[in-house]
Amino acid sequence: TLSYGKLLNNMAMFLSHQQNYLEASQLLEKAMPIIEKVVGKNHPDYLRCMSDLSAVYKANGDLARADELANESNKMSTLLLSSDNEKFARSLSRQAAVFASNGNYLRAIEHEQKAYNFSKEQDDKVSMAQSLGHLVTYFANDGRLSTAFETAKSSLAIFSEIGKKTTHYAQALNNTSI
Repeated sequence: TLSYGKLLNNMAMFLSHQQNYLEASQLLEKAMPIIEKVVGKNHPDYLRCMSDLSAVYKANGDLARADELANESNKMSTLLLSSDNEKFARSLSRQAAVFASNGNYLRAIEHEQKAYNFSKEQDDKVSMAQSLGHLVTYFANDGRLSTAFETAKSSLAIFSEIGKKTTHYAQALNNTSI
C-alpha cells in the first residue's frame, strides 16, 4: 500500500539522519517500487522518494547514482509539480545539493535559483532566505566570493525582517563572514 511505501521512506530518512546510509538506501530502494506500483511514477510521493534516495546516495558517497537520480528527478519534477505544489522548491533544493556535491556548482546554482524564485512567488520568506543561504555556499565554492557575500546580505535582510529568533538567522549572520 501507499502508506507502507511512505512509512519505509520515513524510516529511511530517520536512518539517514542517524548517518546509517546503507540501511536507509535499502529501505528507499524497497519503497520506490511499492510507491510506483500504487501511484505510478507521475506522483509527488514517488518523486519525493526518488529525491530522498538521491540525497542518501550523495551522503553515502555514491555520487554517480545520486547525480543520475537527481537528473531524472529534475526532469520529472519539471513535468509533474505545478507551481502550487509546496514540495517543488524543496525538491529543487535537494537536486541542487546533489549537483553541488559533485562539484557541478553551475547546475546547483541554477536549481537553487529556481527554488528561490518559486519561494518568492509563494511569498515564503523563510524558504527564500534558506535558498539564498544555499546559494551563498554554492557561489563561494565556485569562487564567486563577492556574489556570495551580496547573497548572504540578502538572506540576512530577509531573516531580519521575519525575526531574529530563528535558528536560520544565526546561519545567515554567519554566512556574511565569508
